[in-house]
Amino acid sequence: MLAANSWLSYRLTIGIGGTVTAVVTLIAIAQHEYATVDPSLIGLALSYALPLTGVISAFMRDFLSTELGFISLERIDEYSKLEREDAGPTQPVVKNWPRNGDLDIHKVHLQYPGASEEALKAVSLKIKNGEHVAIIGRTGSGKSSIFKAILRLEEFQGTIRLNDVVLKSVDVHSLRRNITTLSQDEFLFNGTIAENLDPAGKFSIDEINAAVDKVGLRSRVDRIGGLGGIIEEQGSNLSQGEKQLLCFARALLSKKKLILIDEATSSVDIDADLKIQQLIKNEFIGSTVLSIQHRLTNVSFYDRVLVMNHGKIEQFEKPDALIADKAGLFAQLLKSQTEELHE
Repeated sequence: MLAANSWLSYRLTIGIGGTVTAVVTLIAIAQHEYATVDPSLIGLALSYALPLTGVISAFMRDFLSTELGFISLERIDEYSKLEREDAGPTQPVVKNWPRNGDLDIHKVHLQYPGASEEALKAVSLKIKNGEHVAIIGRTGSGKSSIFKAILRLEEFQGTIRLNDVVLKSVDVHSLRRNITTLSQDEFLFNGTIAENLDPAGKFSIDEINAAVDKVGLRSRVDRIGGLGGIIEEQGSNLSQGEKQLLCFARALLSKKKLILIDEATSSVDIDADLKIQQLIKNEFIGSTVLSIQHRLTNVSFYDRVLVMNHGKIEQFEKPDALIADKAGLFAQLLKSQTEELHE
């Protein structure tokens, strides 16, 4: 905002100010040639023309500030009229739920408003507590729709149970609070590292330091200033990989039984990706992990692989079995991605 105002003031001074002064000067010269105007009046006209630039600049700045203010007001009005999300049931969930990450999805159908086709078509699968599952498929195959159904971001038909509790019987706030989600859009705010890792202040300094050590960010955190070091807005003073690792450190602290990872490593380099996959495998033992994968070679880190195709489950096997099935969709996708990398 300051830079824009400075630029505007400069342009007004050079443009309008120079033009007005030049016009008055030319008129004064012409009038002086024919001796029709007293020189003192010419001087008076010039003295009034010079400060005109400041008046115009002030008017334009005030006008633009008012316009920006109205934009903010319109946005506030828009947010105030948004339809409130229905939280669902109001009864509290069982204390310490979920105690395990057993996930049972039974005949789930999901169709987005205005869509002509279902995003999920009778999807059924069971995932045991502590099992790590990679989810792959082409764009629009239904990968993210599974997460939206679990988190109840979209209405669906069918039944999803977590630790034998039907998710539709849990209010959405309690549901989402008890599930860890990680996406490629890292959420970091302007504040200390400790505040970003533990916004609610529930963990000790030792626990936070242990999480930092596990994700391998000790040296970087120390260079910033330790846990009291400042993270700039959106983590602008960190690399893409460092931001993702901080988010994973936050997930480690949460100790949730179900972790949903939506292409969280798609925007980092291969080395950082491998480091994060190893971290998921070693540090999330005991938690059920569902991870949408962009790089198909990462499936070797997972217990099973779910291959989605047009809203249906195409394959759901161990990585070795999928690789051995040369006629399967997974083999086709892997071949296609490998060829793209070599082009």
